[in-house]
Amino acid sequence: THEVATLDNDLAGFTLSPVVGSLTEGSTSTISFDVSLNVQPLTPVTIDFSSSDTGEVIVANTASYLFNPSSWNTTQTIILQSIDDFLIDGSQLASITAVINASSATGFLAVASQTLTVANADNDIAGFNLSTVSGTLAEGNPQTAQVSVVLTAEPLTNVIIDLQSLDTTEVTVGTASMTFTSSNWNVAQTVTLTSVDELLVDGTQTVSITAVVNGSSDSVFTALASQTASVDNVDNDIPGFTLSSVTGSLTEASTQTASLTIVLSAQPINDVILSVTTSPTDEIVLSTTSVTFTNANWN
Repeated sequence: THEVATLDNDLAGFTLSPVVGSLTEGSTSTISFDVSLNVQPLTPVTIDFSSSDTGEVIVANTASYLFNPSSWNTTQTIILQSIDDFLIDGSQLASITAVINASSATGFLAVASQTLTVANADNDIAGFNLSTVSGTLAEGNPQTAQVSVVLTAEPLTNVIIDLQSLDTTEVTVGTASMTFTSSNWNVAQTVTLTSVDELLVDGTQTVSITAVVNGSSDSVFTALASQTASVDNVDNDIPGFTLSSVTGSLTEASTQTASLTIVLSAQPINDVILSVTTSPTDEIVLSTTSVTFTNANWN
């Protein structure tokens, strides 16, 4: 009897095909790749699959696949799916790794892992929303109004929104700026608007409240256009003037004089001219027949 040795020329291994398709956040489309063993194993071989960033790409159909000796040459398809986050992070790369499970056939345990790289295109766009004004304002009324601001996508770094009233003689804002982080970006922040009670007879005034991204904010937000909300401030000033009673007395042939005063009850926008007359006209002489008030000396 003679013993004859047959040298095996089969090398343990597996093959990953290139990825077919592309991924975009918000799309229901998936992509895939195939995996197959290169040779028949003596016992089952399990290949585990994982994503390096499950916040961007996940293995959708199975975390592992078992190849039996009887079906070792059947190609298996692994499906990858995009994860739609709210972060403005651009296209992100994720590594999909295939590795031989430790419970597999001994001859396959030394086989090196393999990796495929997949891009997940971002669908998030920088933006913010300034609400319409809630509430009404009236001079002399302690009631306030509000506007709110919220980001439409998650920033990588802080975003500061500056707020400004374009007429602080009519309406003021309760805070000059608000900061949004990656934690509170989707929580609306509210700012209080307060009426200023001036004395000018100017009717209801419409004031613009402007929100603008501060230049120190996350760079993808700094190019955003400012936004404006409008609020009315109802005037409480009523035009009028007051004529005092006469101080002093008059007697014919006496050099003694008497006087009275005139003052406006509210500040005018333009000059106010009051005519002064006597009746009868042949008893008293006036020092002036008209008085002019401006918005500087009205009171």
